[in-house]
Amino acid sequence: MARRELKRSQATRYEDKTEAERLKQQGIRNLETARRLYREKGWNGKEEQTAKLIEDIKNGVASYNWCFPTTLADSLSAKCGT
Repeated sequence: MARRELKRSQATRYEDKTEAERLKQQGIRNLETARRLYREKGWNGKEEQTAKLIEDIKNGVASYNWCFPTTLADSLSAKCGT
């Protein structure tokens, strides 16, 4: 959900800045929830990747450089070069 909202926020940022900001903030809230759940499960790699992603978004890093945590079947290193 966070990825979808954040991508939509990027797509609408020039058309409707208020809606884009709302979508961005909702995406960040969803990522914070995911980060908490990863921490509770002991999935430290995913929790760290999510924390970095949130910081990247807040610091204005271009969306094509955002690296979302992967599914359980994927490795982070395969997707994000870590």
